[in-house]
Amino acid sequence: MITPRRIAAVSLTTLVLTGAGGAVAGAEPSAPPPVAVATITATSIASNAENAASEQNFISIVTTATTTGGIVGLAAGAVLGCLVGLPAAGIGCIPGIAAFAPVGGVIGTIVFGGPAMVAAGVDLGQTLLAAPGTTHWSH
Repeated sequence: MITPRRIAAVSLTTLVLTGAGGAVAGAEPSAPPPVAVATITATSIASNAENAASEQNFISIVTTATTTGGIVGLAAGAVLGCLVGLPAAGIGCIPGIAAFAPVGGVIGTIVFGGPAMVAAGVDLGQTLLAAPGTTHWSH
């Protein structure tokens, strides 16, 4: 009868298989091999003050860009909606504004806020990964 084997212990260089009852296949029973332990060393990154300044800058830039984009897009959508709604028979300016202004606001938020978020995010990422005192926020 063939008994299935199962893994008893694993090291970086040796695989020990056991048969029924925990006996090592083809060898005398022995202690499992030692386990390798990795050492993790922490390294310094930007100071808390630099990180906080960069995070505040990110929030400020993204907030300003998305708000400005939303307002400009809303206004552009309203003007376009009024221009499209006036010539259309029976629609008028107000329904055209109601239809186009929200779409313009969303498009403006994406067009203005997206690139600003990417640029500010790159700066934030570089600051978070930099050594203390090496960023433009260190002074």
